[in-house]
Amino acid sequence: MDTKLTRKWIVSLFSGVIALALVFGAAAPAFAAEGTPPAPDPARKAKGLEKILAREQKALAAQAEHLARAGEAVGRVQARIDELKSQGKDTSALEDALAAYQDQLAEAQAVHDAAQATLDAHTGFDADSHVTDAALARETLKSARESLREAHKLLRQAGHALRKAIREYRRENRPDHGGGEPAPATQP
Repeated sequence: MDTKLTRKWIVSLFSGVIALALVFGAAAPAFAAEGTPPAPDPARKAKGLEKILAREQKALAAQAEHLARAGEAVGRVQARIDELKSQGKDTSALEDALAAYQDQLAEAQAVHDAAQATLDAHTGFDADSHVTDAALARETLKSARESLREAHKLLRQAGHALRKAIREYRRENRPDHGGGEPAPATQP
């Protein structure tokens, strides 16, 4: 029994010491370095802005390809509309959707061209894409990014609306499959 009581006493003592260490150890003050923090390195910030410029230029090139493919889609959809018309089908809904798509595509192209002009101006950058004025460079990048995002949004909305119109036209104009009822709906 003597050892059992001693063990309890030792465990209680250690528990108390640990509790005191946690309470008083956590309350120890933290000392900060004296003086003002060092100023950010302008060369490092300039490199970051130059990387962002390169990334925005790549995004601009990719978006130009998307716009070109969207323009090609107009020709394919128009060819299909002409084919359906030659079969005597009513394509007015598709024609309206294609016209709206072309309008949105033109708007997206105009916004894309504004981003292109902003990046081509290189305001805040020299001819080799090195930062000459960080504040102007930031504004250039911000303006270009906003234009690219807006053009992307317009392009996505236009494509979505056209695909939806085509899907609805297909659903409404399904050929009968022998039973006099339209074919069952399938997911595209």
